[in-house]
Amino acid sequence: MKRYIFLAMLLALFSLAIAQTGYIVPRVMINPGAPKVQIEPYAYVVDGEGNKYYPVMTINDSTTTTSTLLLKDGNEEACIVDWTGNGDLQVISTTAETESPVIPSVVTIYSQTRTLTYFRSENNNFYWTDADVPLSLTYLDIHGSDSYGDISSLSGLTKLTYLSFYSTAVTGDISSLSGLTKLTYLNFTYINVTGDISSLSGLTELTYLRFHNTGITYTSTTLPNWDNCEIYGQNCNWTETMVDAFLADLDASSVSSTKSVRLDGTNAPPSDPAGLASVASLEAKGWTVTVTAQP
Repeated sequence: MKRYIFLAMLLALFSLAIAQTGYIVPRVMINPGAPKVQIEPYAYVVDGEGNKYYPVMTINDSTTTTSTLLLKDGNEEACIVDWTGNGDLQVISTTAETESPVIPSVVTIYSQTRTLTYFRSENNNFYWTDADVPLSLTYLDIHGSDSYGDISSLSGLTKLTYLSFYSTAVTGDISSLSGLTKLTYLNFTYINVTGDISSLSGLTELTYLRFHNTGITYTSTTLPNWDNCEIYGQNCNWTETMVDAFLADLDASSVSSTKSVRLDGTNAPPSDPAGLASVASLEAKGWTVTVTAQP
């Protein structure tokens, strides 16, 4: 009997230790043939008030310094991050990016609601695939970092309203985003993405579209009415044909606007008279149009 009482006391102490440290003991899984041991996410982690947080996203981070994150769950509440898979836990602010206290490796995000809706980071070296990205995301913003992955992995994020990659190492064809029809803000700047703007003609809710300094092109299509949309497409090495076609198609769908469209920089000038006629027509409708000047 004393032995059983002693074992019960040990179990109680062990349970108390788990609650106080804020996480449960991880499981370790050996992958046959893999060069290293992979640590699975904890089933849940616990904060100081006893609230349970469940894993919603795991990504690799190969930075050699620190990383930062700003996260929100489905109730716009804070999430907890394990930066290494070894119990390096930290509560992440919902108002400013939180810097990791250690050098990250395998990063797991935990949420009380089992959802993640907001993800922002300016400093990291994340790599992800479509298996890593939660479908609950409505806001995704990664810039000024060495994050890499293919944007096709985002094709299932149909709840996204805000998507921005600025000066990162992401790649891929923008046609994979044609189904993200709730997007109001779309930014690809200084990154190596390709594809044709015509593939985004179904994104009728856009109020901001930036794709300058990319490999994105344009042929011709029936564009939506983007009178509410700021458009920035400078420095994409567009030919005169591309510039003329985009201006003509934008004009054809426009009624009246107070927005701007920029197609200058390394893009060719619009033709004279057809391209310049489209510029004049757009300006008459209220657009501010900036194009490369005729030589």
